[in-house]
Amino acid sequence: MTAAYAAIAGLAFGSLSVAVRAGLSGADCPEFGALAATAFGAALCAAIGVLGGSAGGARLDTLWPYLIVGGLAPGVSQLCLTFAVRSAGAARTGIVMGSAPMVSVLIAFAVLAEPMRPDVLAGTLAIVLGASALASERGRPSRPHTRGVLLAGICAVLFAVRDNLLRSLATGEHAAPFAAAAATLVGATAVIGLYVLCVRPTKATEQLGRTLVRFAPAGAALAVGYGFLLTALAHGRVSVVSPLNATGALWAVALAALAFKRAEQIGRSTLAAALLIVIGGVIIGASG
Repeated sequence: MTAAYAAIAGLAFGSLSVAVRAGLSGADCPEFGALAATAFGAALCAAIGVLGGSAGGARLDTLWPYLIVGGLAPGVSQLCLTFAVRSAGAARTGIVMGSAPMVSVLIAFAVLAEPMRPDVLAGTLAIVLGASALASERGRPSRPHTRGVLLAGICAVLFAVRDNLLRSLATGEHAAPFAAAAATLVGATAVIGLYVLCVRPTKATEQLGRTLVRFAPAGAALAVGYGFLLTALAHGRVSVVSPLNATGALWAVALAALAFKRAEQIGRSTLAAALLIVIGGVIIGASG
């Protein structure tokens, strides 16, 4: 069941960049979109927790670590992701974020003492080749594209740290997955909310309501993604869950191609990058 949970999380996270891209159409301030997505996701996770009967057993002493982790990812990472999608597009953002397993597994080896196998070297090489294929693209606007790819790379690092922190929390006494996901998204909402109040204090109230509707699909993707990611991490190692979760890179490319067609300019090098990164993740996962 761990693989199924991780695969569902991958689908949800793969659709996230596409939902953000759709929400950004006509949006004046990307940071409002990030805030609306995490707020909606937190509310949805809380509702699922209540309906599932898991909210009653949730205690502050088990939830507060998730609040802190949520401030990092998806707090800071959601801001980076939203600006990355605006600059580089949904497909390329999803592809770069698919490199998170390489960083995640390396952290797991060093910090959590998870076993290292030679397969990881092959998987890492495939991910590096995929990133190189994406960087060698032609015909994209250079400065915005590069900025977006760099922001997506920051997201990948933050996701890697997140996976290991959440796995550490899941190995002890932990909250129910969707209650923990709600706490994670509440922490993210608090961090993004503080950012919005500092950057755009006069527009926060009047724009958030309109933006909430536009970014509700992104919030739903966050809720499903984090709920199933935490469920998977409660049952399996980071080195297994993270690579399966990274199949979202292929979902991001496929869904972006369907939703935006030529606007994303998905060519052979883009598809090659996605395939190499996902193959690398699968190889790393097989080594676990």
